[in-house]
Amino acid sequence: MTDDLREMTGTLGGEHPVAALLPALHPAVELRKAWPPAPGAAGRMTAGAEALLALGRSGGWVTSVDGGDVSTMRPETDRYSS
Repeated sequence: MTDDLREMTGTLGGEHPVAALLPALHPAVELRKAWPPAPGAAGRMTAGAEALLALGRSGGWVTSVDGGDVSTMRPETDRYSS
């Protein structure tokens, strides 16, 4: 990874620095376009640290907060269990 960063830094001094960086940045662009995953079931949970961490690890996200209750979305399938 360090070598990749050095190579990217070296491209900044060229004639077309942005164009030179595009191939290295393409994977991040594709990941961003795929997020968020298709929504699954809506839910509510108590806003405890462990519960929120588990939600994030399963690919879910918070949609709103009302006092101590958190509305969430979870992916339809657990993509990380396979």
